[in-house]
Formats: sequence, structure tokens, C-alpha cells
Amino acid sequence: MTAISRTAALAVLLVIAASSDLAAQRRPRPLYTRPAFTIEIYTGFSTFSRFIEQHVLIDDDELPPLGERSLKADVAYILGGSLGAWIRDGTAVRLGYTWATTEFDYDDTSGLDRSLLDLDDLNSLNTHIISLEVVQLIFGTRRLSPYIIAGINGEFWVLGDRNRTDAILTTDGSQFRWGANGGVGLQYRASSRVALRIEANSFLLGSPFRGRTAFRPASGLTFDKPDDISMPRYTLGLIYSFQRRW
Repeated sequence: MTAISRTAALAVLLVIAASSDLAAQRRPRPLYTRPAFTIEIYTGFSTFSRFIEQHVLIDDDELPPLGERSLKADVAYILGGSLGAWIRDGTAVRLGYTWATTEFDYDDTSGLDRSLLDLDDLNSLNTHIISLEVVQLIFGTRRLSPYIIAGINGEFWVLGDRNRTDAILTTDGSQFRWGANGGVGLQYRASSRVALRIEANSFLLGSPFRGRTAFRPASGLTFDKPDDISMPRYTLGLIYSFQRRW
């Protein structure tokens, strides 16, 4: 190769290198470096599906029944938090804790549009949920990122007053059950370390009214007792990221 050829080849390489460098400088810088670990706190509310369905009898033993009623729970206040880790771009695992507190109520379901069998404030109910979940960003890491969630959970159902004998009874202080959950969310990254999450997650929980030491009603004739209770959960969360630089 002549000197002219070598000089031309070197010039071409320099032009290509310069063009690549300029292109790189024109690219927007990432909003943040990928976080390795996160800590999150959240609050919100949840609802519950019905726990049992009953016939209400006169003096608890005479037929025909007065009507039908469902044991339900009021809208629950939610408080919780999680520890997470990004295992690769756009995918994280998190270990979460959720506390939900509410009250048991009876609702008349006789279809007669009356409140004869309604009864409020039977007992308080506290639900403690520990969950292990995978979080997957749908479009990768962006300032505004929708995501999906799937996981498993274990829950403790705890009556507020286990010694109360006029409504809900138990032979044990709490009931432990297994379940699963899944949902969707939207993450907004306000800075390199702080983000907000709006999330809707549906939990499937084992019923505390099934089992050897299960909760049980003090009166009524139960004819339907679902195996599982659904608990939609809606939360607003604040996340702090401990970043790893690459």
C-alpha cells in the first residue's frame, strides 16, 4: 500500500470516528443509571369479596329462614412497603409487606331491598400479607414506564377481638393462608433516585373461614363458603433507588 493510500485510509477512519463521536454526543443522556436496589413505601385502599353466605334462622334453629345474608368487609385502609432489586434491565424482584385493616359486616342479600338483616361492626379484621413478586417494565426503562406484576403471597388473618362471642369466633389468634397476586402499574421517575408508582394489584387469598382452627360465625346457617377471597389493592407508592454505576 502506497503512502497516499495509507493516508486516505487513515483519513476515512478519522472521519468515521469523528462522526460516531458527534452522534454519541447528540444522543440524549440517560435519565439515570440503572438502580441495583430499591426501597418503597405505599398507602391506599382495598376491598374484599364475600367471606360466607348464610340463611338467618329464627332462634338459630327454626325453619323457614328469615332471609339470607353475606359476611363482607368494609373498604380497608392499606399501608405497606417493599425491598426490591433489579436483576436485569426492566426486570425487578421485590419482597413486600401489606397491612390492611377493616371491619366485618353482615349485608342482607334476600333480594327484598330491606335492611332487616344488616349488621355492622361485627369485629375488626387485620390482614398481614407478605409477597414475593416480579416487576416487569413493558417498554423498558423510561421516565414514564408502565409495568406488570406477578407473585405469590402468604397472609395472616387476625381478628381484632378474638374473645368476642356475639359475632365472629375463633379458637386461634390468627389464620395463615397461601395465595397469589398479579396486577399493573405506572412508574414515574422524578429524578435519578426517586420515583412514584400508581398500582392496581389483585390478591387471591385463602379464606380464613376454612380449616381446623378457622373463623366461624356465632349464628346463622352457612350454605356457601368460598375457598378463596379476592382482594383488589390500589396504592400510591414512593420509591428510593440505591444506584449502581456501570
